[in-house]
Amino acid sequence: MSHELYADDQMFSVRERPWHFDETNSFVPMDYPGREEAIQLAGHDFEVVELPVYEQIGDGYLPLDGYHLRRNSKSGHTFAVGSDSFEIVQNSVGWDLAEALLGEADIKWETGGTLKHGAVCWVLSRLNTPFTVPGDDSKIWPYLSVSWGHDGSTPIRMRYTGVREVCWNTLSMSEAMAEREGRQYTLRHTKNVLQRIDEVKRAISGARADHEQWLELATELAELPISDQGIAKFMSEFSATAQPRDEVSGRVQANIDAARGEFMGIMNSGLTVPANLRNTAYGVVQGAVEFLDHIRGYRTRESYCRRTILRDEGLKRQLVPLARRISEEAAV
Repeated sequence: MSHELYADDQMFSVRERPWHFDETNSFVPMDYPGREEAIQLAGHDFEVVELPVYEQIGDGYLPLDGYHLRRNSKSGHTFAVGSDSFEIVQNSVGWDLAEALLGEADIKWETGGTLKHGAVCWVLSRLNTPFTVPGDDSKIWPYLSVSWGHDGSTPIRMRYTGVREVCWNTLSMSEAMAEREGRQYTLRHTKNVLQRIDEVKRAISGARADHEQWLELATELAELPISDQGIAKFMSEFSATAQPRDEVSGRVQANIDAARGEFMGIMNSGLTVPANLRNTAYGVVQGAVEFLDHIRGYRTRESYCRRTILRDEGLKRQLVPLARRISEEAAV
């Protein structure tokens, strides 16, 4: 069992067995659930309760002012002991935020779940505006993820991303366009979080327009040729192997060689990267995203889930500039 994923954690994923959460209780409804059913399937049907903390003084115990214990009302698991300055955000507030940001009557609750005994919660909803890139029949769906926590380690985070249907690769605009911050927003655990919803909406108001820009960017990348030699160069720089072999240990070099082989396997399989787009900037970017999302090793299932759907992956910001540069260098 992974260090951050436990038997009392659970999740749901509509129609598809989840790729990032297959070790614990997972549910696969055949159709999109309503809000209340989705909350239960995600394991969010609990309250965070506050209990007093006592300190021993002599043979007795007295309340410790300024501190409280936070506990899962359903399982009884203790999330943390913290100061009174931490404002509890109940799970229902996370769902309220998602609904307010989406502003749609028929929300597609795609997946949701818990980590660390419910200390970290998230919900992912699908927007009904998919697009395809010329030459690639796989739809790319825009999603909104909202995550929050109860142990003091996780703020409230809202993020838009795109998910490619054929392989569930994720790439947000902030990852694709390294020069910008993209559409994500973080809130501290404070009172009246919902009263700040207009502020959040303004901060990520261009999220839907982002996907139109991503379509333009992806179309541009699909038209940038990269030769087999260019793919090899991309792979070398992407895996950070520019240094001479004698400067790396045998074990590290073996890992690098294995990563190269896995990347080329992705590029040549015809599954993730369509054969007609293999020798393009779009093709190598998709291959690298597949590697970063699903092939690269991870320490815990929590880190796997976080890097794919809950927050941006910094390494992905290198991909588009690198692919563009290699294509442009070959054209000179």
